[in-house]
Amino acid sequence: AGMALKYIVLPGSLAYDESVPNYWYDQNKAKQLVRDGGFPNGVDVTIDIISRQLDQQQGQMLKQMWDSIGIRTNLLVSERAAWVSKTREAGNFEFATMRNPGESDPALDMDKYLSGSNPSSYHKYVNPDFEKCLTDANAVYDTAKRKELYRRCQTLAYNDAFEGFVWVQTWNWLIRKEVKGFQPSWGEHWELSEVWLDK
Repeated sequence: AGMALKYIVLPGSLAYDESVPNYWYDQNKAKQLVRDGGFPNGVDVTIDIISRQLDQQQGQMLKQMWDSIGIRTNLLVSERAAWVSKTREAGNFEFATMRNPGESDPALDMDKYLSGSNPSSYHKYVNPDFEKCLTDANAVYDTAKRKELYRRCQTLAYNDAFEGFVWVQTWNWLIRKEVKGFQPSWGEHWELSEVWLDK
């Protein structure tokens, strides 16, 4: 199970802000954009995906949506090490999908996956304004100022459209009845400071 994802940061994150512009699925607008982009008869593309079940399902979902708007999509499935070598290391891909973990601090996700100057970046796209925005946001301790800077950073990323977000996987939690105060997390980190055992 999961939910559609508008941003790289997840609900509950300091940087999650519904006022940040986002791309949403609009089939008619997407068809028009393909035509306006100089492809009146559609275009052929390849998406590189990892041979994990969820990645392949995500690839099939994208293929179905893209095929319907005239972007004829070929899925190229590779074992993870080969995929990393081709995409992140060689930069030899048109489109690629991956699973981002969803960190507790927005700097961890945004620096790692959106900053073109980070070695973990796959797209290697660098916008000096965006890079400065991230640097400024990471240097501020004031929560309100940091939120506003991350809002600006995400708006710059939206305007440049170099990366998109599709969905987030929800998890199943099995908890004994004695465990109290547990709040499910979207990301990989659990917040256990408010958890106690009622025995």
